[in-house]
Amino acid sequence: MAGSRGRAWPLVASAIALAARLAFLNGKSIWVDESYALALVHEAPLRLIILAGTGTPHPPFAFLLAWLSSHLFGAGEAGGRMLFALAGALAALPLFRFCERRAGTPGAMIASLTWAVCPMAVSLGQEAWVYGPLALWSFLALDTADLAWRGSKWALAGFILACAGGFSTQHLFLLPALASLGLYFTVEREKRAGWERPAAGAVVIALMYAPLYALFSHQFRLRSARMASAGIAAGLPSRLSRSAPGVFSQLLAGGVFPSPGSGLLARPRMMAAMIALSATQVVVLISALADRRSPASLRVWVALTFAAPFGIFIFDDPGVRQFSTSWAAFAVALALASRRRLVLGLVPLAASALLLLPYYSIHSFPYHRSDWRSAVQDIQHMSEAGDAAVVTGSKSAAQAWGFYSNGSIPVAFPEGGNPYLAEDREPRQSDPARKLDSLLAGHRRVWLVRDYWGGPPLDSLVRTGRIVFRHTWGETLEAVLVARIQP
Repeated sequence: MAGSRGRAWPLVASAIALAARLAFLNGKSIWVDESYALALVHEAPLRLIILAGTGTPHPPFAFLLAWLSSHLFGAGEAGGRMLFALAGALAALPLFRFCERRAGTPGAMIASLTWAVCPMAVSLGQEAWVYGPLALWSFLALDTADLAWRGSKWALAGFILACAGGFSTQHLFLLPALASLGLYFTVEREKRAGWERPAAGAVVIALMYAPLYALFSHQFRLRSARMASAGIAAGLPSRLSRSAPGVFSQLLAGGVFPSPGSGLLARPRMMAAMIALSATQVVVLISALADRRSPASLRVWVALTFAAPFGIFIFDDPGVRQFSTSWAAFAVALALASRRRLVLGLVPLAASALLLLPYYSIHSFPYHRSDWRSAVQDIQHMSEAGDAAVVTGSKSAAQAWGFYSNGSIPVAFPEGGNPYLAEDREPRQSDPARKLDSLLAGHRRVWLVRDYWGGPPLDSLVRTGRIVFRHTWGETLEAVLVARIQP
């Protein structure tokens, strides 16, 4: 009887996780990165695989998942996100199994339930993008590797399959792959398989990762150039002093908590909540690392695996969605701390569940607060006969606009239409100000819409007209209505 209850615990966690992700699945507007994936759902699968590598530095698995989800459940927001919600929910299963072997059933249940309800993980399951499936492959790799290094043959095959799935989803899977290899040294010597197993795993990982990096290295450089030209590539001091602490504070809360900055000073309750939850996370980590009942090798693994992804800030400016490896290490720490004192697990779990309320109330994804749905619908509602629009600031803005547009307004995309087609990525006329001038010559009014991904301020683009209306949707998507100046 106790065994059947033990087998039921991870299913309970996954069921709660799925319910949390299906709740308000279409409650948030798609965002520009999400539109990358949804831009390809009308292509044939083989053409999708070919095109995916020409417009983004991500392997094609997540795009295929978006294609399948849209074809199975419809082309709307909920349909495009359905399989991603399932992936995020299923991730609770291997996470529970992994934590249970290391810290026992009660701690594993708290860790998997926290994953089920924390806004950071719920968000990964609701966005049609790469990071929800990446978390599933990451947790599955850790679970199977932990068994493989103990001698299980089927688990070794499962580890190889998890690595194949992870590397076909995102290049950052190298981090959980290395963490999985490191688990070998945390297994007791008398239970540990021969060193040939992790050595073979390392060879397989190298063979998978090297071609992937070579294939997408050009896209990596293009991404860095886009971020630099957009003015959002922060310097190293800012990344270490602001971005890294921001990711740590968002490990459970996700984008409900903004990155630390001067704006927080005007929101004392938000700042107090961030400090309190961050302090709780610190206490959990310290408690787990100081627990001498746990093997020293496991505590070292938790510390290194949690900290290693933060080294990315030396070279880049990642977001919390990319820290599933740190989250797995934190889950083990949470399970260990719960075994020591149950309240250390219950407090983060309760705080995560409470934070779902503000998360669900946000109409755009917290990591990119652009409410494209409201913007397009409002502009179409307020437009008059003869109006036109210019959408600028992002190479995927055209896809986001097209997702909600009913085609009632003629629209121009100076930065390009389809980011996967060379002829659309490099349009002949890429100056938004010049395009606005040309449209004003034939239209009485033009809507000028800008996403935050770069380009000059909207006011600087207006040269031959006057601004008669302006509005912002979310925090980063703005538009002005420019009227032609009559002679």
